[in-house]
Amino acid sequence: VSDRQGIVWNFPAARKGRFEAECRVDGDGFRLALTDHWINPCDGTNPQMSPVAVDITADRIGGGRWHRLVCEWDEDRGAFTVSCGDFRFAGRLAALPKFGLSYAHLQTLSESCDPKGAYFRSLSMSAGTDPRETL
Repeated sequence: VSDRQGIVWNFPAARKGRFEAECRVDGDGFRLALTDHWINPCDGTNPQMSPVAVDITADRIGGGRWHRLVCEWDEDRGAFTVSCGDFRFAGRLAALPKFGLSYAHLQTLSESCDPKGAYFRSLSMSAGTDPRETL
């Protein structure tokens, strides 16, 4: 399909939840997409098929350092937030999956080889949100 690389992680479906990852961007960056179905990690249509799709780049978060990436979503409110380093983004869910979000896609933004890449040390998900943080 393409040489674009990525990873996909399936977690229990949740209409309201929190996804976290430790990440570092040294190269072109990556796209975080959350959805309710499997999409091949190299599929370029991923952002158009996902309720949440946000680009994470070195200039947005501070490249070459480890950061905590957090995405919270609430389908009842139709909203999501993403934070990573100094980058903050609030958006509207592009679609409302019936049973909630259940897949995290982390896909390179590079159109070709990216020798510096992006790195991930951990992934976690929890249903609901931290009561200290709000959408």
